[in-house]
Amino acid sequence: MKHRVVQTHSNQFLFMGKTTKETALGVFRSCDLQELDVSSCPTVVVWYALCIQQAFEKRSQKSSCILRGWYSLLVSNAFNAALFQGFKRSLLRSFRLHSNFSHKGQSMRKSKSSLVLLTFVILQFPLSAWGEIPVLIRFRENPRQADAALIARNGGRVHRQFQLVPAVAATLPARAIAALRATPGVEAVELDGTVELHDYDTVWGVKRIRAPIVHSGLWVEDGAEPAPILATGVRVAVLDTGVDYHHLDLAPNYMGGYDFVNNDADPWDDHGHGTHVAGTVAALLNGIGAVGAAPEVDLYALKVMNANGTGSWSAVLAALDWAVQNEMHIVNLSIGSSVDPGTTVQAAFDNAYAAGLVIVSSAGNSGLGEDTVGFPAKYESVIAVASTTTSNSRSSFSSTGPDVELAAPGSSIYSTVSGGGYGWKSGTSMAAPHVAGTAALVIASGIIDLDGDGRINDEVRWVLQSTAVDLGPEGRDDHFGYGLIDAVAAVQLAAGEEDDQIEEPEPVEPEPVAPIFDAPSNLTATASGREVTLTWQDNSNVEEAFEVYCGVRIRGNNYDWNHLTYVDADTTTLVTTMSSGGTYRFRVRAVAGDETTAWSEQVQIRVR
Repeated sequence: MKHRVVQTHSNQFLFMGKTTKETALGVFRSCDLQELDVSSCPTVVVWYALCIQQAFEKRSQKSSCILRGWYSLLVSNAFNAALFQGFKRSLLRSFRLHSNFSHKGQSMRKSKSSLVLLTFVILQFPLSAWGEIPVLIRFRENPRQADAALIARNGGRVHRQFQLVPAVAATLPARAIAALRATPGVEAVELDGTVELHDYDTVWGVKRIRAPIVHSGLWVEDGAEPAPILATGVRVAVLDTGVDYHHLDLAPNYMGGYDFVNNDADPWDDHGHGTHVAGTVAALLNGIGAVGAAPEVDLYALKVMNANGTGSWSAVLAALDWAVQNEMHIVNLSIGSSVDPGTTVQAAFDNAYAAGLVIVSSAGNSGLGEDTVGFPAKYESVIAVASTTTSNSRSSFSSTGPDVELAAPGSSIYSTVSGGGYGWKSGTSMAAPHVAGTAALVIASGIIDLDGDGRINDEVRWVLQSTAVDLGPEGRDDHFGYGLIDAVAAVQLAAGEEDDQIEEPEPVEPEPVAPIFDAPSNLTATASGREVTLTWQDNSNVEEAFEVYCGVRIRGNNYDWNHLTYVDADTTTLVTTMSSGGTYRFRVRAVAGDETTAWSEQVQIRVR
């Protein structure tokens, strides 16, 4: 079965001949900088433009593969070298256009036009205009004065010489690189790329569950060869509001999906929740932005929630069908309801589990109580995930009850957001993908089917339970279940380490996350009849809710303001129905305990 489920198209590129296309395709698929001929770079850039156009118009299997290659080149030394300085800003600006434009209708035509124009400009741009390129030149022996003179004769300049290797750092014209590579005594001429800080301290949740140790390969016994595990090839489907599949931290892992709200093959995130969840599972380990618990999974988006953050159980069940038919390993549902949907829904989840799915769901944000866990998390076939804070305590909003199975970080979680950026969100929605990502690491570690039933989801579940760090009363409890997930211990057990070789995780000190408590911004209102939809931007990472006020126009510019409702901290949309027509104003503020932010700017709308 082909697990890449997006449709394959045979669209031909009219701007290049077959040989040129095959050459460019080879460069992109290999991304081998040693073989990258500078003289071919205009073709490579043209290939980039056409591939992006193809991927955005068709999102085909072929284009998705190429897009992966393009992204690798984008973050590699080749793209950041001065070779591309002449067009780097233009290319990035073009890509941002694609990130911001819809791929449908007029916006897609604008994107296409911009790419065609960019391609034309590149084709007309002479090689000599690429300017000087920073390179590393390695010689067979320590470089001599004659070698510096050789570089100078080719129009280059030496900036520094190294002691550890017989090499120099220099800048060269593009036209001189091929000749210098062919010179006797020269071992290599390589692009001198940029280096960025590999700092993701803001991603405290992934660090707390010790996933970076698994990524680095240092989870093995002392003295053993490091064995990095990044969950390559494990298939994870996120059932949510969709995914911003253009986001540079998600695009290379994105494999496709389906929109069960609009019934098409385009699971675009028009809300934002799903993109944040997906980042906690699958954001790249690239030293920028956020990082996911399983940074090389095959990510699938199954859109079951609309732009207002609501959906139907029928959409969820259809997505479960899709997940089983397309052989997903794991599904994450950071969604739910406090109302029992009935036996049909429960049977669907039970059957999906029996088919081999690892099903992870947020426990709910109903807070402390005898049994406040929602559905589908309450089902025996589903792993119900509670939320913890930086101090390993229960998040105040996290649901409690006997169905809680595991706990994971869920307060002030930093992850990807729609539009290419990053931001904080809180909720059990943020905790669940930590568990889904850790489950992917466990599968990638080579876990075996111990009971011979033909599936490994029960073994994955047992491993996660057995290695969790007990946070509450001894044993399973209503707040944390079996405890906080531990990626290192889970992978060790799954990989067949002896029990006495698995060390108890060291106590972790709370890592401070800079509190941000600012007023919401960008408040907008739209009306359809008497139904008003409000959206706003969340600028805090410690809020527990949003409070919405409504002002009714009395006369002139005077309004009677009244509390309308509270909205969960991980929600930035409200749909409300007005009792009568008239002119209304709205404002929103963030709430944390007894503290509130200033009000957002007011927005006014006329309801008929």
